[in-house]
Amino acid sequence: MLDTTNPGLRSNLRKTYSTLVNEWGVHYIKMDFMDDSGIEGYYYKPNTTALEAQRIGLKIIATRLGTMYF
Repeated sequence: MLDTTNPGLRSNLRKTYSTLVNEWGVHYIKMDFMDDSGIEGYYYKPNTTALEAQRIGLKIIATRLGTMYF
């Protein structure tokens, strides 16, 4: 499970998806097992729900892909 409330992880997500799209030319990202990230847990940023953490990660990915669905 990735903790998207951690600033270091968010930076890594940005870099990873920017590389996939801008350097490798990836046009399609398939994301499976999204329900697994909906499980409550402990986060770098206290009092964050699983849904909030999931939205943070998805927003980063969508922004890097050049789409904004959030």
